[in-house]
Amino acid sequence: VPQRFLDFPQAGASLDRPRRQRAPQVIARARPDVVLLDLHMPGMDGLELLWRIRTLAPVIMVTANTDVPAARQTLKSGAFDYVTKPIDFDHLDRVIEAALAWGAPPTGDPTRGTT
Repeated sequence: VPQRFLDFPQAGASLDRPRRQRAPQVIARARPDVVLLDLHMPGMDGLELLWRIRTLAPVIMVTANTDVPAARQTLKSGAFDYVTKPIDFDHLDRVIEAALAWGAPPTGDPTRGTT
């Protein structure tokens, strides 16, 4: 069970450019075991951030978008899994447990990409 959470601004808040640029460094310093990342965030592209943090921890994309090509794109870009809203918390628990068991991808893992 995760013991701490890295809290970015609440939904609807827009990150200015300097804060968007620092997000990967903040995540790298925090060394989370797993990252839940929304695909569409105000002021930030979730796929871009995924690309930048995918080697730091397993990333589970969360979105209201049920578009299958979008799901494939997140997985091809290095996401551990893709969860749609409204969230089925039993399913999310299983996905988080699997991500925690899998651990962070090695930097040179060709199936997960590198930065």
